[in-house]
Amino acid sequence: MLSFQVRRREAAADESWREEKATGVRARLRLRAAFREEERRGLVIAATARSAIIAVLTIWLWFAPAGGHLYDLAVGAVFLALGLLQLVVYLRTRTLGWAPFAFVIADAAMLGLVIAVPNPFASTPLPAPIGLREAGLINAFILLVQVSFSFRPLLVLWAGGAVVAVAVGLLLWIERQPGVLRDPGWWQAPAWQEMPARYFDPMYVPVGKTLYETIVVAGVALGLALLVWRSRRLVADRAAAERARGNLARYFSPRMVDSLERRDEPMGHVRRQNVAVLFADIVGFTGLAETIAPEETMSLLRAFHARMETVVFEHGGALERLAGDSLMASFGVPDAGPRDGASALACARAMLVALDGWNAARSKAGYPPIAIGIGLHYGPAVLGDIGSRRSMAFTVIGDTVNLASRLQGMTRDLGTTLCVSEALMMRARTDGAAAEDLEGLVDRGELTVRGREQPVRVFALEPVAP
Repeated sequence: MLSFQVRRREAAADESWREEKATGVRARLRLRAAFREEERRGLVIAATARSAIIAVLTIWLWFAPAGGHLYDLAVGAVFLALGLLQLVVYLRTRTLGWAPFAFVIADAAMLGLVIAVPNPFASTPLPAPIGLREAGLINAFILLVQVSFSFRPLLVLWAGGAVVAVAVGLLLWIERQPGVLRDPGWWQAPAWQEMPARYFDPMYVPVGKTLYETIVVAGVALGLALLVWRSRRLVADRAAAERARGNLARYFSPRMVDSLERRDEPMGHVRRQNVAVLFADIVGFTGLAETIAPEETMSLLRAFHARMETVVFEHGGALERLAGDSLMASFGVPDAGPRDGASALACARAMLVALDGWNAARSKAGYPPIAIGIGLHYGPAVLGDIGSRRSMAFTVIGDTVNLASRLQGMTRDLGTTLCVSEALMMRARTDGAAAEDLEGLVDRGELTVRGREQPVRVFALEPVAP
């Protein structure tokens, strides 16, 4: 029997672990899908900016004096065509796949071709090493900036690797051309006295300069990839924090949320503590709903919940649940406070005041008034998460909650809008409740509450004379 119970607990633990893992996987998949969409949008922005800049430069070269500019015009046209092609692909395709990586290869190859093939329209033919003497590799930074907009670290590293491969390939190819001058070895610098004559020779291959520029490009690519990766992590952490804050904001006031989100375990463990519980319900809602359209019913409930929720939060309460035309709030959650009883009573009185203001507006609009009943009780309850791994909520349960609900239902029998237990009245007085909040609450003596054997001493609010 004992081994069966152990196996059962182990099976339950395994099932819980699998559900938790599946939930985490689904969250990561949603975040990954969101990142993919942002990657595509970033590439669209980068391709648009690139195409616009190249178009402006090409137009400027078109109106410049002819001759050597024809080569620049051709190069600009090719880069413009590549940019426009990228823009079309990124706009029409939701799943990019390897397209961005292919475009990076095309851009890097085109950059290498421009460096390797000097301007054929120049008045004086230039030798191949001249391409390495110019600042051609500096243009690689434009490519790195463009791919950084993708928000994809791997693509940035891919671009850096492509540029490095092109630079090394160019160096190896040009170095083997006939008549070129180069340093004695890859890592052996020439003698100082030989440097001026050798460096200014058009056939000299600046190995050291090219390697330095290549290392700089690789370092910048690595830095940008790490920056993009860190930004993605920051976005993911912020999204998780906002989800957690949104969950807290469903139950607590903004001030309380600010305090809870700074904790590692906002709600704490399951525990027993004293709380004040408030139940509020619209009187005669079922009959009212039969006389109005479903859309009006929904609008009525939304207006009721919005007004009452605001009052609860203003008094430091936690909104436990909204169920149809009723709501439950607690005070002293997640931490007990010095004025939980007084705050609950003040909240109930403020809800009645808010209801009067709402009824005045409804009367002007030609709608009938709304009546509510409120029940309040103070006592011990159990606080903690309830539900399954898939659907879990923090709640307050226990006899205190049940009695507050019964007191709310008792308002119909007593013809009042507010019923308060003796326990809450005592706590409210101890907390220093305001005189106006205690005013009008009349001791109705010990009354029998449905579902309880022992009677409960109840204080009810006297109806206001018309």
